[in-house]
Amino acid sequence: QTYGGRGIAVTGFFGGLASSTAVVGTMVDHVRQQPAASSYAVAAILLADAAMALRNLLITVVFTIESGLLLSPLYPLGAVILGSVAVAAYTADWSEEVEMDLVSPFSLKHVLAFGGVFLLVVVVGGAASARFGTAGLYVTSALSGLVSSAGATTSAVLLYRGGAIGETTAMIAILLATAASIAVKAAMTAPGPDRSFAGRVAIWSTVV
Repeated sequence: QTYGGRGIAVTGFFGGLASSTAVVGTMVDHVRQQPAASSYAVAAILLADAAMALRNLLITVVFTIESGLLLSPLYPLGAVILGSVAVAAYTADWSEEVEMDLVSPFSLKHVLAFGGVFLLVVVVGGAASARFGTAGLYVTSALSGLVSSAGATTSAVLLYRGGAIGETTAMIAILLATAASIAVKAAMTAPGPDRSFAGRVAIWSTVV
């Protein structure tokens, strides 16, 4: 409320450090209530992508220091971070005023839905990884990225540290999870009432 559209968009970045997918759900609801909010809502989603990629990069670097730094994802994840921030800065109307009621952000319905999807992804992904090896790991990473790319990144890092997979395999798994996370955000905006908002998120997500 204090900083208008800029405040909402930047909050998207900090929310993305915890769950970038949750940021999208919040922005879709916000645009449904206030169609004029679509400009900074797009920026918030892109900044959530930046935060998600930054978090994955930190997981990759910090937890491989002792076992040999996993640096190959640095450039592609860095491109996602910088590209998302640049697009957010370019597309948003930072002067937009915000009128909103501050209510409890917790929703049992959303929690149960998220948990159900996560359970399905873990079960299917785990079975694929056990049965199909490297290809299964890639499928698992992509599926996990639909819910939480951090989990897939952590799994790939742990496998790399233990010597179960090489640097290239770990990098591909991390990037698949990151790409899946970006793609699912665009898909989540599609059922919303604002087609222009969904279209802009899809286009800029594809660019990133």
